[in-house]
Amino acid sequence: MTDPKRHHWWPLAQSKYWVGDDEKVYVIKSDGSFFKANPLNIGVESELYTRFVGDNLEKDVSIEKWFASEVDGRIKSFLNFFENKDNIRRRQDRGRDAEKDKMRPLGFLMRNYIEYYQVPDDIRWDIACYVAASLVRHPNYLKKLVEFYSAHGVSGLDVRNSALENMGQLYGMYREYIFNSTLILLRLVDGVEYLFSDGGITVQEPWDPNSVIPFDVHAPLTPSLALQVFPTKRNLHIPYVSVFEGNKQLAKNQNRIALADAQRFVFSRSAPPTNFVKEHFGVPAPKVHGFRLVDGKFETIYDPGRSN
Repeated sequence: MTDPKRHHWWPLAQSKYWVGDDEKVYVIKSDGSFFKANPLNIGVESELYTRFVGDNLEKDVSIEKWFASEVDGRIKSFLNFFENKDNIRRRQDRGRDAEKDKMRPLGFLMRNYIEYYQVPDDIRWDIACYVAASLVRHPNYLKKLVEFYSAHGVSGLDVRNSALENMGQLYGMYREYIFNSTLILLRLVDGVEYLFSDGGITVQEPWDPNSVIPFDVHAPLTPSLALQVFPTKRNLHIPYVSVFEGNKQLAKNQNRIALADAQRFVFSRSAPPTNFVKEHFGVPAPKVHGFRLVDGKFETIYDPGRSN
């Protein structure tokens, strides 16, 4: 491949799922106005991962090449797995009425069965690699690393080069945690869709040593699929991914998470909900729901009056 100059932090392997029949994506601004664009021209920055090395400041684009060859192709692998209906398993879901009552107001469609995928390790590894890379490769994350090194006395080109090196180390750490995480796949029905923002996928990362969950991730994968990642203990090995279906209410709740992190643009496949975008662009999403681990099982917490 030729040396890349325009680095897509939102990989084309994923953004192509947001195109309509005209092969373009809706790009919405904070005031609700919008235009359409080719995915080649969105989620991109010039020389985002380029390192300048040596006395002649030669360009080193090995990081972007690595992203393209080792990471971007992985989403095809696990999305093909999830899209294959033969891979879906079901079992009866009896009882848990109180838990279901908590989840229905959030927009979850509660059935008398539970859907799940028995996920092979290679597919699970692809998921872990992709989500970890999506977190650390975003310009905001790189900016935080640059600020960290600048605050600790690193200067000049060493700041950026150190940040890029640390980005790779953090990728490895996240990848290991995510591989051993509880993964939940959320599927929207009835034609409602997820939005994707220029804030990238959302991570809450307190990294509290006293917390059971060191971070959690909300990652829209396509307009109808999103992944929730809940790391617990690193020695857990969970061979399945649970599936929950959701309606318009779930889409609104989850899209508020994406809008909260938006900076300039939000992306959609279908005609955008302009009033919804205007109302919630950059506004923190209320944390009306949450999760906790009790006796090795996840429980849903729902508090409609909670705002933070």
